[in-house]
Amino acid sequence: MLKENDKKAQQLILNQIDLVDIVIEMKRLYVIIILFCIFINPHITEAVYVPKEGVAKGALVHVLSNYLQSQNTVRLHFLQLKKTKSIQYSLTYTSLNIEQAIQGNFDPNGKRYERRELFLGVCSATECVPHTAPKDIKLKITATYQDNSTSSNTYSVH
Repeated sequence: MLKENDKKAQQLILNQIDLVDIVIEMKRLYVIIILFCIFINPHITEAVYVPKEGVAKGALVHVLSNYLQSQNTVRLHFLQLKKTKSIQYSLTYTSLNIEQAIQGNFDPNGKRYERRELFLGVCSATECVPHTAPKDIKLKITATYQDNSTSSNTYSVH
């Protein structure tokens, strides 16, 4: 009987070790995906933080943004959303001396990551027409946290 309990205890320990290994591998995969997103496109901007004064470490929203000229889109990757209640964003740019804007929002609902792709142009039911030579692209992000406090910052997108 004692040997059976020892075997069960050893099996439980081995199962826990396996779970720890799985978690470590998932974290490694997450880092690899982020690094891939950063290095695959040379137009990626610096990391954007939406800080909140007095907030605990890890509660900052982290946003990566990059302009994909070939697709005339801006790709946004929102990270570290766990302590965030909602995100509002506004992308402004100039095309042929006309100010343009795209606005949106979302509630993370417990997700840690959200991706948005914003087309710089106009779409109808049947086709999309890109705006010509967008420039001065700026991204404004407002984060609302679980305690209903907010923070907001504006950044240039390249």
